[in-house]
Amino acid sequence: MFTWHPGNDLSNETIGEVLSTMVQPDQQEDIPEEVRMVENPEHWFYRMLEIPGGSTLARHDPLHVLLEQGTHINAEAFVLGLSMGADEKAQQWHFSFYIWWVTHKTPQPFVFTQEAVDAYWLGVKTAEEMGLKNIHLVPLEEMHNQKINEVRKQMGINMEYLRHLYAQHKVLQTK
Repeated sequence: MFTWHPGNDLSNETIGEVLSTMVQPDQQEDIPEEVRMVENPEHWFYRMLEIPGGSTLARHDPLHVLLEQGTHINAEAFVLGLSMGADEKAQQWHFSFYIWWVTHKTPQPFVFTQEAVDAYWLGVKTAEEMGLKNIHLVPLEEMHNQKINEVRKQMGINMEYLRHLYAQHKVLQTK
């Protein structure tokens, strides 16, 4: 697993331009089975439990760009928490199960530390506070030619609010 950060103030770039800077991005098959089981909606285990907010990497990676969050485990946890928290089908047991899974069943380097757990819960809370709904359903894999600021507006992502949040919370200062 590599660490990458998309940078800040990306409003005038396209999603694809920033994604092209990812060094050796993981392919879906490179992700351990234990992770795909609870994050990939194409996995039978995920479908059986109806875990909220999941998406393929092609849809998930652009979220990192839109949120200006890299691939550090805390940033990953925040992005996942925000995506799951924005899912209108999410229930408390989904969040609790997911945290149990990523702290007990997930292999290194994907296992969540306490800081990552805190970042995850901050993502869940932030989705609610910003009023985000079902962002995991937005076909971001088809929007690589669109400007980042346009997609943020469409999705209701408030970067002023997020940058203030990032400055306040050590677990999200991962550059």
